[in-house]
Amino acid sequence: MFDTILSNIDKMQAIVVALSALIGAIVTLVITGIREYKRIKKEIAAEEFKEIAAPFSKIAETQPMKVLETLNNPPVDKSPMIANSNEGKALIVGQAAIEKAQKEKPSILKKLGINSAADAVPLVSSLYKLIKPLVKK
Repeated sequence: MFDTILSNIDKMQAIVVALSALIGAIVTLVITGIREYKRIKKEIAAEEFKEIAAPFSKIAETQPMKVLETLNNPPVDKSPMIANSNEGKALIVGQAAIEKAQKEKPSILKKLGINSAADAVPLVSSLYKLIKPLVKK
């Protein structure tokens, strides 16, 4: 009888170990799923932001002052020397895209954590790599 009880306890321990491994695998899967979902949402928001910024970057490549004049909160001084620099163009395009996104899709800015033109510069810079060769032709 005592052997039967010990045998049952061993079986229960094996079941508990198997269940804990299964729960651990499920939790890991759920966490990975949530992390990937957030990453995909951020990538979609970045692409939407780039779609908003693309027309501005096309204009700003050759006429940055034209875009700068339309901004409510210019990120740089209205100096052609600053506006014509690569950094100035990126800030101008970033601010123009932010202002348009605030009107059309403010949730994009929240998803990307964009609060200023400087926050938008990495996205605008990656966009310029695509736009610049097209504008130069």
